[in-house]
Amino acid sequence: MSQLEFFFGTGGVGKSTISTSRALHLASQNKNVLLLTIDPAKRLKEILEIEIQDGVVAQHSTYKNLNILLMSPFETLKRATGSNSLDKNRILSILTQPYAGMNEIFSLIEIDLQMSSNKYDFIVVDTPPGEHFLDFLHSAKKINSFFNKSFLDLFQHINSGNKTTGLFKKVMNSGIDKVLSGLNKVTGEGFVHEFVETIALLNEHKAIFIEALKLEQIIKSDKTNCFMVISADHKKNQESKALFQSGTSILKNSSLVINRDLSETLSNWSPKSDELKHIKNVLQKKSEEAKKQWSPLFQKTYIFNEISSNIEDQLATLTKRWTTYES
Repeated sequence: MSQLEFFFGTGGVGKSTISTSRALHLASQNKNVLLLTIDPAKRLKEILEIEIQDGVVAQHSTYKNLNILLMSPFETLKRATGSNSLDKNRILSILTQPYAGMNEIFSLIEIDLQMSSNKYDFIVVDTPPGEHFLDFLHSAKKINSFFNKSFLDLFQHINSGNKTTGLFKKVMNSGIDKVLSGLNKVTGEGFVHEFVETIALLNEHKAIFIEALKLEQIIKSDKTNCFMVISADHKKNQESKALFQSGTSILKNSSLVINRDLSETLSNWSPKSDELKHIKNVLQKKSEEAKKQWSPLFQKTYIFNEISSNIEDQLATLTKRWTTYES
């Protein structure tokens, strides 16, 4: 089974850069690695300076054992169902848009698909920021809610064997006719008909959603490594606290990554003026406060220094830092 590693944190703390450096480190250790971003911002394109199609696994130019995947819910659904005829479905196009409510569910399915492929030693996941990561952790609840009793009447009609002809009339005459009839007046019969057919399609492939539920238990077990990334200046302290309380209450094996730490830089700085000395003291105090506040809450803490250089040099330095920690 692939080892899962999740990197999560608030926006702007360098989470994508840190997770990328982690994937590069593992690849340098001759491990087969998949770096997957389920963050709709997809900053991996910028960080790795690559042009790849969303939803398509691409090989790293230097490390051939490192593959990169930018999450595309629509491509995940096509890959999971084996169907290439979904492109014209308007409902699915809406449901699979970023932050449309189903993105986290399809992310769970994608990770399950990649783990089931048995191609990788490690799957490193760059997650969406803040509360959107919590939505991902709770995606199993969304699956259960979707396939619950509220859709039972509709599914009974679908499972009766007549999935297309007359299905719309049968549904409109069922126990949920009031809901769909009201929707029909607002959107038009064509849209509601597509909605019914989309529900039929999702129910037909219900097994892939149910299978992904098993992954939830793996994510929440000590078999998964989770890294909470914060910035040393902790500008989003309250948001980070809320994320920590909610995320780590679910995740079993969590480590802390303090990014952009200035300790090393400040220790080598010898300002002469009183004003600059005061600035140095303030910055040192902030750095120490971040460590004092956060480190005791985690089993292990990784500290990465502030790096003022281009992204290529940053990645090289951060990758070496992972090697130092594990040597």
